Amino acid sequence: MVGEKITAIVKPTHACNLSCKYCYVGKEAEQGRMDQSTLEKVISQLSALPRIKDVHFIWHGGEPLTMGLGFYMEVAKIQDTLKGKGVHFSNGIQTNATLVTDELLDFIDERKDFRLGFSMDGPPEIHNQVRVYKDGHGSFDDVLRGMTKVMDRRDAAQKDSCKRKQIGRSGVVVVMSKVNVTKPDEMYAFFKGTGINMKANPLIYSGSAVQNIAELGITPRQYGDFLVRLFDLWFNDPEFKIDIDPLSMIMVNC
Repeated sequence: MVGEKITAIVKPTHACNLSCKYCYVGKEAEQGRMDQSTLEKVISQLSALPRIKDVHFIWHGGEPLTMGLGFYMEVAKIQDTLKGKGVHFSNGIQTNATLVTDELLDFIDERKDFRLGFSMDGPPEIHNQVRVYKDGHGSFDDVLRGMTKVMDRRDAAQKDSCKRKQIGRSGVVVVMSKVNVTKPDEMYAFFKGTGINMKANPLIYSGSAVQNIAELGITPRQYGDFLVRLFDLWFNDPEFKIDIDPLSMIMVNC
């Protein structure tokens, strides 16, 4: 019997070095860190579920990289001890990219069972309106720096199919708000230029977003109109360079 797969979204901390205007984590959220005992229980108990042979972790937050590289080295160590029981592990880290380091990427290159996903809302004039530090200044330059580190490694690994698969599949989650939902042409041109896939998620009315609905909130119609225009740009582009969710998912399921 073929084993089943489970995906777990795990938040080792709510802490974050940014203060995005639409963050779904409220300011009253607990700011602690997952301890060693809890980490071991999370991994071991999921891997022990009946019929489960493939466990995928999405390390989320907050900003999961505030946990430090040592945390993910410990994740890898615990998972390695359980692989002998016939369970396969894989990991994604959903990060704002500002804390990406060469040491982290060395670790990912070596492991090959971790990958990074980023959050970015468009070109700087859009991104810096909402994804800001606690003092209010925009994070675009630091996000781009972190993403560029990954893209540079992807380009350097073009002759290594294993590394290419690991690094090149990184994507960007875009939160659709009032600052970008009316600009599909600019958004498509920007992300096509980066060569990184994008996923357009509507704003969630939770946490800080509740206090900023007038400034950032969008309607279902606005989100739909954005996707329709984005589809036309993407589907009719002869270069067809990037993957876009949810459009790709819709096409697959047609």
